[in-house]
Amino acid sequence: MISEVIGVSSLEVLGDRTRMILEVIGVSSLEVLGDRTRMISEVIGVSSLEVLGDRSRMISEVIGVSSLEVLGDRTRMISEVIGVSSLEVLGDRTRMISEVIGVSRR
Repeated sequence: MISEVIGVSSLEVLGDRTRMILEVIGVSSLEVLGDRTRMISEVIGVSSLEVLGDRSRMISEVIGVSSLEVLGDRTRMISEVIGVSSLEVLGDRTRMISEVIGVSRR
């Protein structure tokens, strides 16, 4: 589950727990990120996120980590890739990812 990936338990706002994180960040495919300087796959340190094309996969299976804390010491934040101002607030785990990226309806 996405909540397991980012290390928080309160992501109920996402509603359907089978939703993909790309649906949450408001894109239909990570391909739209293709022309940004860094791919999410590079930021989180995996070779490919192409498996996201299969909507039955959870983000946790894709990146293969139990917590996005691994992003902490990387110089590029995932926020730069998806085009939001900051995901650093995830560090204190007091906010839901939906609040961070400005999506409240899920």
